[in-house]
Amino acid sequence: MALFSFRHSVKTFSDKRSAEAREAKHGQTAAHLKYITRPQAARAIIRERLSHPTDALIAIVAEREAETRKGRVCERFILALPVEATAEQREALVRAFGEALTKGVAGYVAAIHDQRGNDTANPHAHIAAFDVQVKGGGRGRPRSTIGMARKNAVEETAALWADIHNRMMTGWGYGAESMISHLSFAARGIDRLPEIHEGANQVNREAVGYILVKAASNDVMSVAEQQIAWLLRQRHGLRSAHPDDFRITDPAATMAAQTASTRVLSWLLAAVASVSLVVGGSAS
Repeated sequence: MALFSFRHSVKTFSDKRSAEAREAKHGQTAAHLKYITRPQAARAIIRERLSHPTDALIAIVAEREAETRKGRVCERFILALPVEATAEQREALVRAFGEALTKGVAGYVAAIHDQRGNDTANPHAHIAAFDVQVKGGGRGRPRSTIGMARKNAVEETAALWADIHNRMMTGWGYGAESMISHLSFAARGIDRLPEIHEGANQVNREAVGYILVKAASNDVMSVAEQQIAWLLRQRHGLRSAHPDDFRITDPAATMAAQTASTRVLSWLLAAVASVSLVVGGSAS
């Protein structure tokens, strides 16, 4: 069975957002659309049912409307696409999911990244879906077409992607090794540690990468380092007997060490200068 990678995120103007990372700001959506559709990464771009001719205008209007209703700007997804599928099949998969997600009503932009660098080994698609509020027959509030704010929506949408992927891949003649499942190992009764499928963010394991983490204060720095180490070991599947395959560095500690080194060097230079003066004075 193939590895499954499905990620969802959202930016919202709601005061009831569950995390500050979800806070919407003007200009974010345009920057996101520009990033996912950049020519050097996107081989194919799908645009459906968009209310304005340019991505910049779509983003501006979406943010203004979301701010007015104190709601979500757009739903963002990243889907890992099958390496073994053809370019046309990947486009068909993304289009089928986009239409099912938006129910053929809401608009979306989808960009397929599979033409350069790591993307060739880890093809993936970015989707930005712009919800449409549909009024019912009564006096109730308009209803979301995409409905990602409802309970269990992310899990249900992940299951939708898996179903579309497997059905279409089967129809094209691919076997069990190409199928995916949105269920965890535990839910499938598999006694195995979870693995990371980096999908869109896969990097060369020989390359050096880094993650920046900000702690709430210096007082919790040591606790934060312990929690980060625990999380990384779990994500990397490291057993207790295995050493860390990562390093955690405190920039403040590094700066302090550099300051101490600079101070020692200054003392050495001052000492050399004083000796030079003494020697020079003796020779005169």
